[in-house]
Amino acid sequence: RNPGLVYASISGFGQTGPLSSKGGYDIIAQGMSGIMLMTGMQGSRPVKVGIAMNDIAAGITTTYAVLGALVGRLRHGEGQYVETSLLEAGLAWTHWEFAAFFGAGERPTANGTRHRRSAPYQALRTQDGYVTVGANTDKLWRAFCQSVCDQPGWIDDPRFRTNSLRVANLDALEQTIEAVLTTRPTAHWVEKLDAAGIPGGPVYTYEQALSDPHVLARRMVVDIDHPVIGPMKNLGLPVKSSGALAAIRRPAPLLGEHSAEVLASIGIGAAELAELTAAGVVIDGRRQ
Repeated sequence: RNPGLVYASISGFGQTGPLSSKGGYDIIAQGMSGIMLMTGMQGSRPVKVGIAMNDIAAGITTTYAVLGALVGRLRHGEGQYVETSLLEAGLAWTHWEFAAFFGAGERPTANGTRHRRSAPYQALRTQDGYVTVGANTDKLWRAFCQSVCDQPGWIDDPRFRTNSLRVANLDALEQTIEAVLTTRPTAHWVEKLDAAGIPGGPVYTYEQALSDPHVLARRMVVDIDHPVIGPMKNLGLPVKSSGALAAIRRPAPLLGEHSAEVLASIGIGAAELAELTAAGVVIDGRRQ
């Protein structure tokens, strides 16, 4: 009846296959996609990613699928149905692990904050917390040894001369670096890393992240007015644009809050709206 329609659905395991009728939550998909056994510290129990990773991955995947279908409709005049699942969307984000597994038979395991191929590329303990360090190239490693830690002898240490050696001796590397980093607070090391041109930063609590001056300058925390709550904070837009790509115009709606407004915009009159509301077809938030 409407060949130009683009519509989508998200489920736990997809619309086909032996598990298509199985229910699923984010944690179920994290477990079945192998993600929980490659998260956390070595030898630990399975660890769930701190955010609802598979849920969010499924939403993002569906968004670009819908946009792709809309481009297809503009080109060919036909819409289509797109669908994904929590399981597939999470698996699609395991690019490194997929390549290593099928290319070399490598089975990804929990590795804490360490990188599988580069070192040092992880969070390291300081006097008052942790700092992330990305000194994973030879140039950055030399600068880290000389300008940040004041330990030029590490450069010629036979255990750490190349990236592959540093990865092979990660336990010793971590202990060696942390013996120095734990003598000063995180802020000291971040300043030194920045001065040396080495990627690095503090490991924040969520509260600290939301109050960081840079995060605030980038308007990732905004003030909005809610019809019930009143003034409240909301996450800002992660995409900045030169044009009017997107804006936070209003808070999330109450159930049916905009029914009358939206239906009126497509020609539904007051009498017909009243009939639809009485029949339970439409929920009109103004009348609740």
